[in-house]
Amino acid sequence: MCVSGIFILLRLYVHIRPAWRIWWDDALVAIAFPIIIGLCVVQVLSYQYGSGTPILFLTKEQIMILRMYLVISTWLWFWTVALTRMSIAFMILRVKKTGPWRIGLYAVIIFQLLFVLGIFLWDVSYCRPVQTLWDASITGDVCMGYKKVFRKSLVYSTIHILIDIGLSLVPIIFIRTINRSLLER
Repeated sequence: MCVSGIFILLRLYVHIRPAWRIWWDDALVAIAFPIIIGLCVVQVLSYQYGSGTPILFLTKEQIMILRMYLVISTWLWFWTVALTRMSIAFMILRVKKTGPWRIGLYAVIIFQLLFVLGIFLWDVSYCRPVQTLWDASITGDVCMGYKKVFRKSLVYSTIHILIDIGLSLVPIIFIRTINRSLLER
């Protein structure tokens, strides 16, 4: 985490000095980094309440707090991944600004933003009230069925994998067209 923080600060410093060249890719990384730190803090706090311990050895109160931390960490993870992907797409836009690339990368950015908003809102509205996600003492039919959760997870994971593969292959595609020797590319 410290190494990542140092590299993010160095990246921002290089884009500020000697001329101000901060763009969306830098801003999104700067926003994502504190969120990932928050995620790590939530994960560390969850160990205090028995994360990693077999559930049979936990009290109901520990399980409730642990589930709350799990829900919070899931939401933080959604936003961290989305902001990081959008930052990568904006970073590629710095290098490749031609029409089709620009349209495609902006489409990925907009899709990623709408996707994370949709997934976050779906998770928040999954149970009414939201506390039902971690508090088992709330009774009644207040949550959607497990089949919907499974489908959401399947769709979410598939889209994650496709976006990751796409953003990983984009640099390879345009690096091939650079007029340099193979060793330099």
